[in-house]
Amino acid sequence: MKQRRSDAARNAFDHEEVSKGYRIQMTVSPFGWQLQNDAGEVLLRLLPDGFRYGEVHRLSWSRWPMAAWYRFHASPTRWWPRPAIPARVSSQTFSLWKDHVLEFTDGARFSWQQEEMELLTLHFAAPAGISLQGERARLQLCFSTDPAERFYGFGERMNAVDQRGQRVPICVEENGIGLPERWASWVKWPQLRVFPNGPLSTYAPMPFFLSSRGYALWLDNTQQSVFDLRHKQDWSLTAWTGEVTLHVAVGSAPLQLLERVTQHTGRTMVGPYWTFGPWNVTEGGTQRVLQTAQQLREAGIPSTALWIEDWRGIQQTPRGVRNAPFYPQADTALYPSLPQMAASLHRKGFSLLGYYQPFVLEGRSLCEAAAHRGALVLDAAGQQPAFVSLMGHRFANLDLSTEAGRAFSREILAEGIRMGFDGWMADFGEYVPPDARLHDGERGWEAHNQYPLWWAQVNRDALQADPPDQGVVFFMRAAWLGSQRFVPVIWGGDANMSFERYDGLPSQVRAALTAGISGLPLWTTDIAGYMNFGMPPADEELYLRWLAFGALCPVMRDHHGFYVGQAWRWDKTPHTQAVYRWYAALHTALAPWWMQLWHEAADHGWPVLRPLWLHFWEDGVARSIEDTYLIGDRLLAAPVLARGARRRRLYLPEGSWWSLFEGKAYRGPAWVEVPAPLEKIPLFLRGDSLLPLLGGRVDTLRKAYRGTSTATELIKQDTCEPADLIDLIEAMRWFDLMLVPDAVQGTCHLSLESGTQVTLCWRRFQGESALQQEKAATTPAPGSWHPPDSARWAHRQEGAFSPHQWPGWQVIFDGEGCSWTWQTQQKEEQIELRVEGEAPLRLRLWWPCEASQ
Repeated sequence: MKQRRSDAARNAFDHEEVSKGYRIQMTVSPFGWQLQNDAGEVLLRLLPDGFRYGEVHRLSWSRWPMAAWYRFHASPTRWWPRPAIPARVSSQTFSLWKDHVLEFTDGARFSWQQEEMELLTLHFAAPAGISLQGERARLQLCFSTDPAERFYGFGERMNAVDQRGQRVPICVEENGIGLPERWASWVKWPQLRVFPNGPLSTYAPMPFFLSSRGYALWLDNTQQSVFDLRHKQDWSLTAWTGEVTLHVAVGSAPLQLLERVTQHTGRTMVGPYWTFGPWNVTEGGTQRVLQTAQQLREAGIPSTALWIEDWRGIQQTPRGVRNAPFYPQADTALYPSLPQMAASLHRKGFSLLGYYQPFVLEGRSLCEAAAHRGALVLDAAGQQPAFVSLMGHRFANLDLSTEAGRAFSREILAEGIRMGFDGWMADFGEYVPPDARLHDGERGWEAHNQYPLWWAQVNRDALQADPPDQGVVFFMRAAWLGSQRFVPVIWGGDANMSFERYDGLPSQVRAALTAGISGLPLWTTDIAGYMNFGMPPADEELYLRWLAFGALCPVMRDHHGFYVGQAWRWDKTPHTQAVYRWYAALHTALAPWWMQLWHEAADHGWPVLRPLWLHFWEDGVARSIEDTYLIGDRLLAAPVLARGARRRRLYLPEGSWWSLFEGKAYRGPAWVEVPAPLEKIPLFLRGDSLLPLLGGRVDTLRKAYRGTSTATELIKQDTCEPADLIDLIEAMRWFDLMLVPDAVQGTCHLSLESGTQVTLCWRRFQGESALQQEKAATTPAPGSWHPPDSARWAHRQEGAFSPHQWPGWQVIFDGEGCSWTWQTQQKEEQIELRVEGEAPLRLRLWWPCEASQ
């Protein structure tokens, strides 16, 4: 490390440090700062006098008809927006360099510190007296860029994956609500447009991005902020605050950057295996729910969870039936005994999911009790609850910044567990009014973005306090930086039942990718969408295209739509049911791969669904692809996103790619056009790779209850016996391993290690017998099965399926040669197998020993 001062020319560097291969340089007059990599390339450069601030005389907001849409306004001083930092600094500044602190003559301050893992923390503070009424300052930072730089992330975004050219607001709010996009250009009243605040509206924004230059940047601040990326030579960050703390991580590859970022912001926790079984929505009362369960089992359709949103009741409207106003109390007419119904479903191998939100309905006893305990967000005067209007009713937000509000919410959620729920949708979180006040003194506009994080933490705490015996899962739409520490699954919100770019099926693909690279690894969608204001409900084509995409998301779940019973569903016709059965089986078979990717997310912060550029960073074409994605590092999916399309043009990165539905290999990098019939999605497996699958029929990834049940008459009426089910324990006895040879060399390689009795046989994927061989290990040994590591295929990780442990083996790719290696605890034997042609092989491994729980 070296450090120097200079009185040289205006642009000379006054301060320089070199550490860990990165160079930090700073000028004082004018003030500037930049970060270079070891190759001398500038990664991040604060423009001279790019640290700016201004005093705001008045901060206000206008409210759209939906309470979660706000537009902020300010009356600045005459110096805004370019009140540059003074060119001169005091002499005492020089003595502060050694502590990485620069103090300006007007009282503004800049400091930085370098942490482990190539992580820098920068802090900017405006003068203490600049803000009117205490905290209403506006601070701006301007950085250099070039036309080639790309900006990925900013939380879940429906408009694009790369936000270059956009002005990106960081504000938690509703996404579009159902009006067709074709109306937006001519609707007279802006408040009626599909996006009151533009196509960048989102439930889950984050002040974070990953740059194509090789750095990631994120803010600690939760106040409103805006990233302006519209200009060719510079980009800026503006925040409604007098202090900004931002972090910069540097790395040689995107996955490495995400690992470093999530080490600081947090990573997901691994949950129950049943998360990866299909979830089905149902409604209409106890008998209807049990009939749906029976129907799925009799049709041979894999299903692991049933979700009921109407357990609180239904409401008749002129347009149809919808769920009753939000109130966490069971409708005893529809569901006379939720615990009994839950017991029946558990016996059939179903988890039961419910629905909750952080509101209480005005005029109900629950609202009065919450107000009495000081558990509600208050109005601007801090005297009465701050009510928001939603769908013709008035609600108050629980104040989750205080222990009173958190405890009140946990009590409500705990009752759901006692009723038999194994999890739920934790809806909303975007509705704290900016003019509200919280009991800890924070104003609504300061707490607004944090609220989803508090809501996620309350749900996690409630479920962990008294979890069901097979684990719990809840899912949310609202999120903030760090939500992944608490919420296991994010869903894409209330999308339109359409093929529209910004609020239909295409928007959900971009939402999945942007959420993943922003730290939310497990993502799901409402199959066929939710809203249909001003448009027809989902038809079969939209349903099947959305189904294909939904089946290749980590969590597969359908929805009935805003008006129950109007949209297409899986049992509408025999054709739809057959296609749904096929995709449900595919999603279930991928469960070992889903679980491995969940562990990668927990260990490294990597997303499950990945843009192509995460693994092909040097490929300039891959950086622009937003409608095709990778599942992990080896499955490539290309959803069909246009009505009427029966062929799909897509880009394949470098390497060989096996089309699973065509039965042929392609060589990349190349643009290809492939068949895309209504029933199939273009799906490719990367050459020289292995894909683990559950073998044979699987009904549920939940362990079905066996033996005598304590349930009453409802269970006695059931005809589906547990013995008829292939549940989690039975399913884990069989694995299919699909291996794809490299298209050029025609070989693939595998090493197996085991300490238990295993029967191993391999065959041609299309059924042609190539070779059969049986080997048995001498002694059983505990362990877990792992697909190979994505980097070098030689990484071994312990406890991948914790808390479940099975006698097992490991699959390891050695990367060289053309042999299969079968290892036992006593000796190693080589089985030479040269694969001819391009068709993949499938390996079936089976152990007859009973899998432990």
